[in-house]
Amino acid sequence: NLGDTEYEVSFESENTARQFAAAVREQAAAARAEQVRKDLGHTHLITKRSSLRYAENIALKKLNDQPESLVKTEDIMQNMPDP
Repeated sequence: NLGDTEYEVSFESENTARQFAAAVREQAAAARAEQVRKDLGHTHLITKRSSLRYAENIALKKLNDQPESLVKTEDIMQNMPDP
């Protein structure tokens, strides 16, 4: 989508890229499991280290700092100068 942040990550070796991909898959699975626990009302089963709770609080504050609606193509085009 227009306005979404995209990242490009490169690695010096294929082994490092595989390790990174495995870590991302592992963390994504953990996040999905946590969301399911929250959805089911099992938040008492979620144990986190204080550093992780601190990082999540910062992330939530950053999310709140983001605009509520996405920038639309029409808005961008209206602000473009005519050639």
